[in-house]
Amino acid sequence: MSAASLRLRLKERPYLWAYLGGSTVLIICIILWWFIVYLGPQHVFWSMVSNSLAAPGVVVETSQTQGKNSLQQQIHVDTSAQMAHSLTTLKQDGNTVKTEVIGTKTADYTRYAHIQSATKADTSQLTNVWSKSDDAPQTDTQASAHQLYAQTTLGIGLPLGSVPIAIGNLPPQQRTTLYKAMRSQGVYAPDLKTVKIERKQGHLIYTYSVKIQTILYISMMKDFARDLGLHELEAADPNSFSGTPTFDASISVDAFSHQLTAVNFEKLGYSQTYRSFGLPLHVTPPQKFISEAELQKRLAELGQAKQ
Repeated sequence: MSAASLRLRLKERPYLWAYLGGSTVLIICIILWWFIVYLGPQHVFWSMVSNSLAAPGVVVETSQTQGKNSLQQQIHVDTSAQMAHSLTTLKQDGNTVKTEVIGTKTADYTRYAHIQSATKADTSQLTNVWSKSDDAPQTDTQASAHQLYAQTTLGIGLPLGSVPIAIGNLPPQQRTTLYKAMRSQGVYAPDLKTVKIERKQGHLIYTYSVKIQTILYISMMKDFARDLGLHELEAADPNSFSGTPTFDASISVDAFSHQLTAVNFEKLGYSQTYRSFGLPLHVTPPQKFISEAELQKRLAELGQAKQ
C-alpha cells in the first residue's frame, strides 16, 4: 500500500487515527511499566519475597570454607511432599566424607556414600549403608528432634539459622497474611540506593544489601513454621533475642523472574545459591536400613580402630 493510499484511507476512516494513537500510547505505557515498575528494585525485592512463599520446592547449594576445611552441600527441598534430599561433601583434617540424607517430616535416612580417611581405616561397615533416625514421630504437642526437612525449611538454629528468606508453598490466605505482616513490620530493610545491577549468564541480577530485624524475623518464622505444620519453633521466644543486633546479608534476585538466586553472609562465612524453583523431588526412602544406634556404634568402632 502506497503512502498516498494510506493517507486517503485514513481520511475516509478517521477512527483509524484514534486506533493507531491509542495503540501507540498503550505500547509506551507497557514499556514504561516494564522498566519503571516491574524492573524497579523495590518491586523486584518484595515480589521475590512473595514468590518464595508460593514455591513448592527449591534446590539450595551451600558453600563454607575455613582454612583447609570446607563444606559443600546441595539440598533439594519439596514442601508440598514434605521431604528433602541432601548431598554433602565435608573435608576436614585430611579426611573427606560424602553423605546422602533423605529427610521426611518424621525421620531421616542417612548413608555415607564415600569416606576417605587419612589413616586408611577400614570403612566398609559404614559406606553405602542406610540408617534411620530413632526420633519419635512428631505430634501436635511434641516436636521431633532436628531433622533435614525441618532444618532446611526453618534453619539450623536461631536467631537466623540458615534460612534468611522463608521458602514454602503456603495456602493463598496464609501466604497473603504472612507477606503483609513482613512488609508492614519491616522484617527486611533492603538498601534500594545501593542495589548492584549486573548480568550473569544471560540473567539480569539485582544484589541488595539487606538488614534483617532479628526479633521480627523470629516471629515471622514461627508463623511460617505453624503454617507449614511444623512444631520446631513453637517454644522459641522472640523477646529472648532482644539484645541481638540486626543481621546484614547480601541477597541477589533475578530481576525478570523475581526469584531468589543467592544469599551471602560475609560475617558468618558462608553463602548459598538457589535454583530450580518448583522442581518436584523424586526420591524414595530406603526399605532396608540399620538403626541410628547401630550407626553410632559402628562410628565408635571406627574411631577406636584409628587410635
